[in-house]
Amino acid sequence: MHMSAILTPTLPAYRPQNLHYGKFENTTDAEWAVLGKHNLAYAAPFTLSVLPEEEEDDGVVVHGPLLCNVPSYDGSYFRRNFTILGRDGEYGGWLRLVIRNETSGNREVLVWRKRE
Repeated sequence: MHMSAILTPTLPAYRPQNLHYGKFENTTDAEWAVLGKHNLAYAAPFTLSVLPEEEEDDGVVVHGPLLCNVPSYDGSYFRRNFTILGRDGEYGGWLRLVIRNETSGNREVLVWRKRE
C-alpha cells in the first residue's frame, strides 16, 4: 500500500496570494520561501500495526522510505501512533495521529475527519 500527504497551512500569512507556479517574474524568492517553509509533501509505502495491549482502534502506522519535498527526509521513515475515534458514533469517523517531533521534542497531533 502507498500513500501521499500534502500538509499546507491555512493562515493567509503563510500563503502569499500573488504566487502563480510558472510565473516567477513578478514574485520574489522571499515570497516563495514563505510558502515553502510552511508546506510538507511526501509519498511512501506504509504499514499498519495494531497494538496488542490496546483496543483494536489503536496502533502504529509507519510511512517510508519517504520521497519528500524536503530532501533531508528522503529515504527516512515516519512512525506515528494512531487512534480511530467514533467510527459510527459521536465523532463521525476521525483519525488521530500522534508524533514526537525529533527536533523540538514537542508532541504533535494530526487529526483527519472522514467526509461523507
